[in-house]
Amino acid sequence: MSGLFLSPLVLAGSALLALPIVIHLIMRRQPKPLKFPALRFLQERRKTNLQKLRLRHFLLLAMRMLLIGLLCLALARPILSGAPADWAGASKMAVVFVFDSSVSMAYVHEGRSRLHVAKEMSEQLLNQLSRESIVAVIDSAERGSGFVSVADALQLIRTREIREANRPITASVDLGMRLMEQAPADLPLLLCIFSDRTEASWDADYAATTLRATRQAVESKIGRPVRCVYLDLGLAEPRTVAISGLALRLPNDTVVPIEQLRTGSLSPGRVRLQATIRATSTTVNNVVRLIVDGKDHGEKSVQLTAPPGRTATTLVTFDDIEIKHQHVGQVRLKNSDPKDRDDSRDYWNVRHFTLSCQERQILLLADNPDDAIDFQLALESLQTLAVRCIVKKPAECPQPLLPDAYAAVALINVARPNDDLWQKLAEYVELGGGLMLLPGESSAPAAYQTDAALLVTPARLKELRTTPREGTFLDPAGYDHPIMARFKNWDRDLTPGRIFRFWDVEPIAAPQSEVVAPYSLDQRPALVERIFDKQKIAGRVLMLTTALYRRTTPGWVEWNNFLDEQGFWLSLALPYLMTQHVMGGRAEQMNYIVGDPVRFWLPTTLKLGDYHLSGPLTSQGKVPPNATVLTLAEARRAGNYRVRDGSEAGGGGGRAEPPELWSRHFSVNLSPAEIQWTEGRPTVEEINEYLGADSVQEFSPSLDLKKVVHEQTGTAPPIELLPLLLAGVMVLLALENWLANRFYAPIREGTA
Repeated sequence: MSGLFLSPLVLAGSALLALPIVIHLIMRRQPKPLKFPALRFLQERRKTNLQKLRLRHFLLLAMRMLLIGLLCLALARPILSGAPADWAGASKMAVVFVFDSSVSMAYVHEGRSRLHVAKEMSEQLLNQLSRESIVAVIDSAERGSGFVSVADALQLIRTREIREANRPITASVDLGMRLMEQAPADLPLLLCIFSDRTEASWDADYAATTLRATRQAVESKIGRPVRCVYLDLGLAEPRTVAISGLALRLPNDTVVPIEQLRTGSLSPGRVRLQATIRATSTTVNNVVRLIVDGKDHGEKSVQLTAPPGRTATTLVTFDDIEIKHQHVGQVRLKNSDPKDRDDSRDYWNVRHFTLSCQERQILLLADNPDDAIDFQLALESLQTLAVRCIVKKPAECPQPLLPDAYAAVALINVARPNDDLWQKLAEYVELGGGLMLLPGESSAPAAYQTDAALLVTPARLKELRTTPREGTFLDPAGYDHPIMARFKNWDRDLTPGRIFRFWDVEPIAAPQSEVVAPYSLDQRPALVERIFDKQKIAGRVLMLTTALYRRTTPGWVEWNNFLDEQGFWLSLALPYLMTQHVMGGRAEQMNYIVGDPVRFWLPTTLKLGDYHLSGPLTSQGKVPPNATVLTLAEARRAGNYRVRDGSEAGGGGGRAEPPELWSRHFSVNLSPAEIQWTEGRPTVEEINEYLGADSVQEFSPSLDLKKVVHEQTGTAPPIELLPLLLAGVMVLLALENWLANRFYAPIREGTA
């Protein structure tokens, strides 16, 4: 058994124990003399009287001193607790607090956010620890501290706040377990986690591959178990309504989430925005507003009912928007959210967007310009690809060939590309450009196997093959590649597209090249890719081994049926998918999820020295020398942003600002997973599997976290002695009053 005092300074009041002694000496009474002639009798009576008085004085003195001492002891709030033999102090521990600081923890119930409740409970637990304890504080948005003192930990806990850029708490739990290796060997270990157990807060794959292994490794190294307590702050029936997503509905009824839009993916014209409204455990009768370029563009009513503990969604489609250049805006719930939360940060009732119809140029190089017509018509007829094709002969290829000018380049049936052309293409690809090689009937294999060619091409041309009469077809083994994934999403059968002639090629050594799709005939390569950037961001080269053009010359033999009715859709799909993929390396995203890398390609013809970011967060920064990509790590809050060259920051003082050289608009939104409180939650059993049996404790106002912690660490819960001591004070006070009344009662005449 051991104990401690929550208010040890109050024990200084024990000096008041001297007060009853002083009072006793001042107020003690002398025995009253008795007037009797029998002297002997009086002397014996006096002796007896003095003994009784002395006994009563000491008894009353002792009781008053005990009363003051007991009162001081009670006000010092002593705590008595049991402990195992290897624990030097009842509350001396090594504790790691892990806080989920994601947006879902901003949910307010009964006037307090989930994070506020977590901070309150952690402070209460912290106050029970011995000052010799060590504490680490981690939250899911940052790496956190190492072990610090209890006082420093208290300050760290109070500074925890909601962070929009966040991550699942599993990584923080893993870090907390690793910190346990730094704890002294004589301290019990406790990992205390505060989260709402949403789907976004728990990475099941990370837990399975990393968390279990980390815990086993740490416990094996330190030779003792790591005890965990996961406090589940989520509610069974959260009441909320939110805008969980935005998509663009194109004229052909194709629906594209705004996060998938890239520069050059939209043509000028009319489009419609479609918002997804999600309600949980509530009935919604609301209005959703559309704001474009700072002006109202209409509103739509929303009526939706979700049963308790369940979620319901509905789609709201707004009137057409005419897009001409670049537009920014937001979709917003007009009325406040029905649940009792603070709406000041607009976490859930707004969604931001940026739309751009910036046209991009595609350079088509062909010995015979007529060979490029079908490819050009396929690209320029699609509303989902804002491009304009420029057809030139190889000798007319610009010098230098820059991605700023041409988003993609295609060589269509070029017979003998020379080393000078290959050198231009190599420099273009190294700068991040996208190249398509489409050899045809006139192409000479030797010209595609030179040393200069092999610096660019993903495969060597070998020989022209003719298939049996029934032909072959694209036969992908899987749909992992972005090009093949679109075929899977379209759910289209590839077998009607028959190929009768193709180039047999030999891909260069992996990992420089990859066969994207083979033919069904002997699995010969049909589409081969080469990537020059290790991060697979830019520098993509695709080679298609069957021709995508048609001639009317006598003796012409068709290579495939792509331009016939049976396989016509492939004559559009292949040019579109290939072009979108290769220029996707430099295509710039316009709409991001908080936490995604925000990056833009810098123009190669401009040497920008600095940049200026404006929006919900503002900043200025330097552009690294010779940088081709600008990454904006500071755009970590939802909203509409604009980044431009830093010349604007130098204006002011009445001087005219320098002309703008370069700028981009973009939008950032919360992950839809952060507004899902009921779907996909990890089960209690799943979390206990990695943290230990009975680790998960559901929060309730009556939950005694101190008791839970001591049960996990194998000790009895501490007992605060204040109520017992106050009861003792009351009893002693009554006894003292009774004795004092008897002691100081008037002595009647004739009594001794």
